[in-house]
Amino acid sequence: MTTPTLAETLEARNAATMEWIAADPTNRWATLIVTDLSFWASCGVTTTEEFDHYMLVTDVFEATRSVYGYKPHWGQLNACTTEELTKQLERLSADIEASLQAEEEWDSWMKSNDEFELELERQEQFLNIEGELTFTNGCWA
Repeated sequence: MTTPTLAETLEARNAATMEWIAADPTNRWATLIVTDLSFWASCGVTTTEEFDHYMLVTDVFEATRSVYGYKPHWGQLNACTTEELTKQLERLSADIEASLQAEEEWDSWMKSNDEFELELERQEQFLNIEGELTFTNGCWA
């Protein structure tokens, strides 16, 4: 079996995206991948393997930024093997899952805590005071 060319890979990915959108066009949208091969050549991508690696680097870059709040060094990521990038993406996914679980547990605890509920009521009462509060001479009035 021969490896598809970069052009074939790009067209196939875009076709799959368009098919996905067509399944529910009212609620789905997506961007398509650039198919201009000169663009990809300027990024150092000329083969399907290089494209797959580039997209994996992009995924790890964006996931790291989303999970940890910083942008990793592109050059260092690009120097990683596909296996290393895949493992890093798996770690990031696990960190996202753990973070979401911890947030759900915290929310559940807060909602079940009577003191928290009382504080929410106090805040709501403060926010529902009739009239507008203005800040004058360093005081709310």
